[in-house]
Amino acid sequence: MLSHLPALCRSLGPELIGPDGATDAEKSAFLLGMTGQESSWGDRWCAVKHEALYARGGTYYNGSADLRRLVARYEDAAACSFGPWQILYVSAWEVGFRGHPWELTDPRVSGEQVVARINQKILQRTVKFGNGFRQEPRPGVDFAAIYRAWNGGLGALESPLPSVVEYAAKQMSNMSEAARILALNGVKGRPAEVA
Repeated sequence: MLSHLPALCRSLGPELIGPDGATDAEKSAFLLGMTGQESSWGDRWCAVKHEALYARGGTYYNGSADLRRLVARYEDAAACSFGPWQILYVSAWEVGFRGHPWELTDPRVSGEQVVARINQKILQRTVKFGNGFRQEPRPGVDFAAIYRAWNGGLGALESPLPSVVEYAAKQMSNMSEAARILALNGVKGRPAEVA
């Protein structure tokens, strides 16, 4: 395990705005648990994964003018995921990151973007308000739902594929292990709750 990853997760956990009723300790365990699957508990913290669906000719590339502009600017790096959480560059860009894709190999930088992505895109939703829009909490989102949305997109909150449900169950197990690693007790959200 990347030696400073538990401390980093302890510092980032309180920045998550949910799930409702979750403690800072649980949020920290959630973030550390996520690295279990995404980067072998941070052992592959600097791994870069090329995501073919986001590259030239891929489904998401073809459907997103923003992504096409980013790939034109940064080449294949804009179609990759980075860091202990394997955040896609375009996912970080969508929540305000404007650095170079390679900056996301820094665990702190990528961790901050993971928290921003979860807060802005998963735990909240944009709704029409008068002539404009506003952010409001997305109801009923627990840790398992966040894991599903991280792996399968927002559609996985309602209709996850079996592989996404399996991913979330593994992540919930990792969260329990992360709580042990962080020497926490009483972590809510056990694998049995992922159904």
